[in-house]
Amino acid sequence: MDHLRQIASQIAAIEAERAVAMRARWLSDRHLGTSQARRNSNQASTSTTLRRMKPNSDALSPE
Repeated sequence: MDHLRQIASQIAAIEAERAVAMRARWLSDRHLGTSQARRNSNQASTSTTLRRMKPNSDALSPE
């Protein structure tokens, strides 16, 4: 059951990062009003999510 908690924690962290990225995008668009700000935000969010989703043998193996 501990490995399920760890996976749930990782999912929660990804969701929190996504929420922060969405807020940053909103603020950038509001203050800068450029599509470049959105592209930068999308790129940062995607790379962070992909880095987080790499398989982690410790998280997936039962203890």
